[in-house]
Amino acid sequence: MIKLMIVDDEVNIRRGLREYISWDAWEIELAAEAENAESALNIAMHVRPDILLTDIRMDRMDGIEMTRRLKEMLPELKVILLSGYSDIPYLQAALQLKAVEYLLKPAGADKTLLFTVG
Repeated sequence: MIKLMIVDDEVNIRRGLREYISWDAWEIELAAEAENAESALNIAMHVRPDILLTDIRMDRMDGIEMTRRLKEMLPELKVILLSGYSDIPYLQAALQLKAVEYLLKPAGADKTLLFTVG
């Protein structure tokens, strides 16, 4: 089964992604979640997710920097970036990191799963 990790500093976003999307139907296991990038780095090394679904703007370390670090440790990691901002520098960073998707919040389940794994 594909392992997913969710990282977002907004508890309601994490809860919504966890509870309102039927991950099992997509053969995806919600293996971990974190409320900030620092925690995510530690957790990801233990869980070794296949997919990272993360917010871009978070305190202390943003999702872009966290993704850079995780991709160094887990080069096959597929990344989906969530943002409340359609900001060109974020889009450019997402492209450089080879993110599989850049979604604007709020994103529904139909948009959240418009990516290919593999």
